[in-house]
Amino acid sequence: MEISTQLVKKYKSIDIIKYEIFPTEKINELITDDCTEVSTTLSITQEQALYLLIYFKWNKNKLFDNYFEDSEKYLLMPQKWEIINYISLQSCFICAEDKSEFIDIGCNHIFCIDCYRSYIDNHLIQNKNIDIQCMDTNCKMRINYEIIKKFANHNTLFQAARIRSIIAANKQYRICENNDCTYFIYSRAPQDITSIGINCHCNQNICFYCGNKSHFPAPCSIINTWNSYYNTEKDTLNWIAQNTKYCIKCNTRIEKNGGCNKIICTKCNQWFCWICMNMWEGHNNSYQCNKYKNTSSDNNSVSRYFHYVLRFDNHKKSIEYEKELEKNIQENLQVMIKLPNIARINLEFLLDAARELIECRKILIWTYPLAFFLLEENSRTIIFEENQAHLELAVEEISSYLEIKFIGNENDFNNYRYKLIHLTNLVKERSVILVESIIDDMRNKRFYYKK
Repeated sequence: MEISTQLVKKYKSIDIIKYEIFPTEKINELITDDCTEVSTTLSITQEQALYLLIYFKWNKNKLFDNYFEDSEKYLLMPQKWEIINYISLQSCFICAEDKSEFIDIGCNHIFCIDCYRSYIDNHLIQNKNIDIQCMDTNCKMRINYEIIKKFANHNTLFQAARIRSIIAANKQYRICENNDCTYFIYSRAPQDITSIGINCHCNQNICFYCGNKSHFPAPCSIINTWNSYYNTEKDTLNWIAQNTKYCIKCNTRIEKNGGCNKIICTKCNQWFCWICMNMWEGHNNSYQCNKYKNTSSDNNSVSRYFHYVLRFDNHKKSIEYEKELEKNIQENLQVMIKLPNIARINLEFLLDAARELIECRKILIWTYPLAFFLLEENSRTIIFEENQAHLELAVEEISSYLEIKFIGNENDFNNYRYKLIHLTNLVKERSVILVESIIDDMRNKRFYYKK
């Protein structure tokens, strides 16, 4: 719980998240009691019980209520299935080849074993879950887990999909987003507005509630919407920004689809220059298209979006660059340790400064999606942006100071140490002010978001 505990100590308004990290094979032990309870109560198999638990998102009360009301509607996994061996070859409805071995999953739709193998493997690879329906497109019956396990070409595919299905259905579990990780996280913590990252044993820092990389202090709902924009709309919005502009008279967005820069708005018939965005009338008498102009007055949504994306990306890149600071810090350490009367314990201030810098960069990254969705001209938004700016200035100052290569004597060391400790305390103080203000505004619903 190291990361959560450190943040709680720093930001007093955050509640600690209690959690445990287990290897994935532990999942079978944790679900045994629930599967047995459902299986015994409903007189069904363990596989059917697991299917129902996954289907009802591990809500046992809802499961029992719905099952007793209409068991046939929900129990879509037949208990009995069989392999059929024909004496003479039969044609498979899917591949149209003559085969001797077929499977009936319990719904009387019969297909060859080879088709089922391919079908099961493709589903496990593409969907990474074990909710697999009959190959008949009109049939809703699910394939028994025993069949999936038996006919999947790779048992590891089945086990991985089974674990993901269980964890995805239970809010108390969260699988690490690192595909190579073999651990999952267990917690009974109620979801809070802010989501502190949890450090998995593989060193991946994730948000327990949404499963994304840690996005503290922004809430999951904002980040999910931001990721949708960022991952799917960025290229489209970039094209719009480069290929369209607003009419200078009626503000209608216009696409330029020819080489001529003399443009007419089809809505209001206003002629204007595409380059300088001035009226075409008299344009040739005062030609200034070659001169740079500050167009900061452009407040359209695309420009606004790219304003925040640019800063979001910039801090992410800065973190990658600042990981290289370790080399410079180690070089400074080697120089400083050779100074008289300097103990290695006195050099911890360098590592403290680097850790604080990286943490504050991460906080700043996720404040920009939050800023994008906040309503402008709101008093709380103005305070938020001022706190954000103060932290950003302090972060850039400590970043540039850490890049300095130390050369000097003991007096120079004391001055350098004093300055860096002061900057470290400054960014720490400003990050606390920013984060505490964000949490307080969200919990008291003082932030107003764009729809």
